[in-house]
Amino acid sequence: MPNTKLKPYIDFYSKHNISPVHQDITDMEKHFQRRESLYRSLSVIPNLLEGKSILELGPGSGHNAIYTASLNPKHYVLVDGNKRGIFECKSNLNQTGIEPEKLEFHHSLIEDFQSDEVFDIVIAEGFIPYQFDPVQLLRRVSKFCNKKGGVLLITSNSAVGLLPEIIRRFAKFLLFEQNDNIEDKLTILRPLFEPHLKTLKGMNRPVDDWLLDNIIQSFPSGLKLLNMPDAINSLADDFDILGTSPKFITDWRWYKDIVDGEFYFNKIAIENYYRKNLNLMDYRFVFPEHDKKFGLELETMCSEVWELMCSLESGTITSWNPVWGLLQSIKNLIKPIAYKTAESIDESMIWLKNIDTTDNNNKLYNNFFHWWGRGHNYISFIRR
Repeated sequence: MPNTKLKPYIDFYSKHNISPVHQDITDMEKHFQRRESLYRSLSVIPNLLEGKSILELGPGSGHNAIYTASLNPKHYVLVDGNKRGIFECKSNLNQTGIEPEKLEFHHSLIEDFQSDEVFDIVIAEGFIPYQFDPVQLLRRVSKFCNKKGGVLLITSNSAVGLLPEIIRRFAKFLLFEQNDNIEDKLTILRPLFEPHLKTLKGMNRPVDDWLLDNIIQSFPSGLKLLNMPDAINSLADDFDILGTSPKFITDWRWYKDIVDGEFYFNKIAIENYYRKNLNLMDYRFVFPEHDKKFGLELETMCSEVWELMCSLESGTITSWNPVWGLLQSIKNLIKPIAYKTAESIDESMIWLKNIDTTDNNNKLYNNFFHWWGRGHNYISFIRR
């Protein structure tokens, strides 16, 4: 049975007094451009945030919140369960020039936070997936966005898009015991993964932060992901999908036909997702639309890899045979459409079976080192 008393992220961050979510924002103009691009992809026009009430849950150290604050909201409430994170968030936002009376900070678990305020926009980036019950947490978060026409902005993820990171995460099980000191782990993992991270376009996080958050942090058995269809279905009674990043929805209906309350935005989005989810697996390529059955099979198989990874983390399995078998099956499934990605899976298995922290041969593993997925996706919703 999973240890449901464990608080993902918060327990790990608090234990080590860290907030490993920092970004390089020395070029503030470029940082603002990135955030504006995200908001526009989500159909959230930046200048419409002026004068709005905004709740951000899990802002971490506040690097993204700096941009949101620059849009001059009427009231901006930020809530985080990590004491170190909310301290750094407050410090960063107090330097932005926004009027202090517009800002409100709460050190609180999301599950414990209460507010009678009706928010125009609710932002929840990064923390709803990787929970024991992400659907329940998402529904709780959504209740703070209880005004008709209010916008909810969240992140989701998919085992399809996370597959390259899951494979990299397998490395730690081959290198050290789970009770090793995190500084020792960083010393081992830093030279191993730096060549990988240097190939990642747009990488603006410190290597150590990425390692702590994505490799070293424990993901025990029972921890669940939250893909786009799961998120859409969880909120379907009250919300319609508004936008996604990356964009993947094609809707050929004429606007005059979308009447009488039967909008079908959510249904069309889910259909689009399962016909295009291979594109989440490898950000280097854009693949053609595929059969929905293929997309469902791909999602299932990659989710099984995630579950095996969590089982290895918890020590409930010790055999690697199911891992190799699943990766081989995924490779065979995608090879007719995505042969370069299939080659990357092959290389990744060779890399794992011969892992050596002193030999990062970029030429031998060139495809694998450059292989990253679109693991974390953004969705915006509008309340009916």
